[in-house]
Amino acid sequence: VLMMVVLSSCIGPFSELFEQEYSTRDAANAANNEWIPDFLPPDSSDIHEVHDIDTSVTWGCFKTGDFPSVRSSFGNRTSSRGSVHRGPRELFRDFSWWPESMSSGSVEIIQYRELRIGMDDTQGIVCFYENR
Repeated sequence: VLMMVVLSSCIGPFSELFEQEYSTRDAANAANNEWIPDFLPPDSSDIHEVHDIDTSVTWGCFKTGDFPSVRSSFGNRTSSRGSVHRGPRELFRDFSWWPESMSSGSVEIIQYRELRIGMDDTQGIVCFYENR
């Protein structure tokens, strides 16, 4: 019985991780999702977002070909090479949309306050991690 309580607190209706998926930026905007950042370019697609309601941590990724638009959203911030984060984790959940490149230290990174953005132009993917 104790094991059931422990497991149910990590998954299912007791999970504090909420996940949303949108096919386009317009669909994400229509959903009025406050966890999706404003810097998504118009061509953004395959948008994934996970947030923890307890800690206000957010992870997300989207596909785009418009990396200059993402960069210009942050003005003259210097980018570097690095990793974004290891990505969201939870028992019995599939977060395979979070690319390995975002945790390997090999992507272009822009840091803006608590928001960390990784751009993998070889895969056409931008991911973000924010700890509000």
